[in-house]
Amino acid sequence: MDENDPIDDESGSVDSNDPTRKEEYIKISVAILGKVTEKLPFDIHIQRAPGKFTKIFSNGDHMDQEQLAKYNLGKNVMHLYIHNTASETYSYYVEKLLEIGLDDPKSHTNAEMRAVVNEMISITLGEIESTMKMDQKTLRWAEKSIQGCTKILENDFNGLVLIMKLFSGQTYSMKHAFMVSIFSLLLAKALDYESERTLNHVGLGGLLHDIGLTRVRKELIGKQDLTPEESKEFKEHPQMGIQIVDDLKGIPSEVRSIILQHHEQPNGYGYPNGLYEKDIFHLAKIVTITDVFATLITEAPYKDATFSPSTAIKMMKQEIGHFDRKILKVFEGLVLPRSPKGADPRYNN
Repeated sequence: MDENDPIDDESGSVDSNDPTRKEEYIKISVAILGKVTEKLPFDIHIQRAPGKFTKIFSNGDHMDQEQLAKYNLGKNVMHLYIHNTASETYSYYVEKLLEIGLDDPKSHTNAEMRAVVNEMISITLGEIESTMKMDQKTLRWAEKSIQGCTKILENDFNGLVLIMKLFSGQTYSMKHAFMVSIFSLLLAKALDYESERTLNHVGLGGLLHDIGLTRVRKELIGKQDLTPEESKEFKEHPQMGIQIVDDLKGIPSEVRSIILQHHEQPNGYGYPNGLYEKDIFHLAKIVTITDVFATLITEAPYKDATFSPSTAIKMMKQEIGHFDRKILKVFEGLVLPRSPKGADPRYNN
């Protein structure tokens, strides 16, 4: 079907120029669709003009790879669209693709693996966007920045694949890493860090901060009331993270400091070294805050409750001495922007 062919279904073409409407269509990667071998679990649309979409593949269709190539190569279409109601299904599909690629690296080319990783980043950004009110331009900057951070890993031929493979079977941990990286980049920017080098360090540090947890027994992650022996094992994950990245090329010392220190606290009660505020690396203080915040606001297989952004910030402010107070205040302003009374109940509940 050509993008200009008539559509039998009246819902095939939609005008969504109304600026008051929530974004109805979500951009997806053509490279991802190229890996589809079974029936499609959602409709796929093409954007004919700003705000105008036409359905070109239907839920239940087998993906026509020749037709897809026609759009991708012949018309240079890099993205297609799904309706926002299909976002959860699409997210699950991309996660499964990534797991397949990690279990069998030969099933994906390097370009395909990067496309899947970038799509996971976009999905994570979409979840942040649906949870809180943040400027679109800022989010797009964060997306571009974190993609730049992952390129650093490619200094080692299989660096990105190795890191992602360590997260194989731990989809939550992988998405958490992306979210922490995004929030860390946004917070560093809000703190007036402008150097691309510094931003790459904090973004990559956020991405790799918990890599050591892949060496910890899964049953200990999120477990309440750890025994002294279990607690000791769990608290070794920062040092384990350092051991992992020592096998990669091009990981800066600043990123290693973030991995090692992201559980240190200004009051000296953190781990692994019980550092006080003046001795904690400044970028590690950023990741400490974004790590806890991301954990509080997202679902995880090992916890029963999630919290609104405002409740999460309130809980963190009550933990006196756990976080750098100045940085936490800037982060509060970033994720809880002041808005007119009643403008959006998500930020006031």
